[in-house]
Amino acid sequence: MRKNKSLTVLISLLAVLCIVFAGCSSQPKPENIEQYLEQNEELTAQLESIAGASGWDLSISGNAIVFTYDVNNMQGMTEEFALSDSFKSAVESAIDSQEGTYKEVTGSIRDQSGMQDFTLSIIYKYGDTEIVNKTYTAEDGLSEEEVQEIKDDAA
Repeated sequence: MRKNKSLTVLISLLAVLCIVFAGCSSQPKPENIEQYLEQNEELTAQLESIAGASGWDLSISGNAIVFTYDVNNMQGMTEEFALSDSFKSAVESAIDSQEGTYKEVTGSIRDQSGMQDFTLSIIYKYGDTEIVNKTYTAEDGLSEEEVQEIKDDAA
C-alpha cells in the first residue's frame, strides 16, 4: 500500500512538473509583428543582417517593419539632386524593379508568423526629408508557391 501511495505522489509530482515546464517554455501568442519578431530571434537577425549589409536602418514597431535609407550617406549626393523629380523617379523605378523581392519577404514573414495585418515599408530620405515611401501589406505578400511559379516562368 505504501508503494502505491509513493507511486501516486511521484506521478502527481511529475504531472505538476510537466505543467510547470510547459508553462515556462510556451510563449504567449504575439499580438503584433513586433512581438512576433521579439520571440523569433533568427528571423529578426536575418532582417537586421539584410538591413545592415546594405546601409539601411531597420525599425520595428507594432505592426510596422520599416527599412529606411538616407541617401545623404551616398558619396557626392547633394540635397538639390536628392530632392529632384528625376532622382525621385529613379528611386521609384528601383523600388518597382524589386517589388517581387519585397512581396516575397512580406509573404515569407506572413507565412512564418501567421500575422495578417502588418506592413513592410521601404523609405528613401535625405536627412529628415522623405523622398519615397512604398508600403507593402501582408496581403501583398507572395506565397512560396507563387514565388516558385514566377521562378519557373523565368527559367
